[in-house]
Amino acid sequence: KYALDAVAVESRELQADVQKRAKAADANVGDKFKKLESHILSELATGAADTEDVLAAGRPRPVGRSGDAQLMKKMTNRLADFEAQVTNQLQIMSQDTEKRISYLGSQPRGGV
Repeated sequence: KYALDAVAVESRELQADVQKRAKAADANVGDKFKKLESHILSELATGAADTEDVLAAGRPRPVGRSGDAQLMKKMTNRLADFEAQVTNQLQIMSQDTEKRISYLGSQPRGGV
């Protein structure tokens, strides 16, 4: 009985500790996203994004509206690709679930 109570208490303490860490990590990630968002918005507001930067490929970044249009097109394409990947994964998961349900439905029932 004592061992069971000790294990239960330790389990509750560990669970509380894990919840605290998860909340702290969530808050930390949220803060980092807020900082990133404010940094990007401030760069866009000041026009720092229109300065001539050198990309990893060594090409100067296009300046002005054409550069912004190219950037938006690239972001749109990447978001569309990501959406397609997520949709594909959801379809695969749905098909897998349907197969499992079908399999479980085909099994004979027992015990009644």
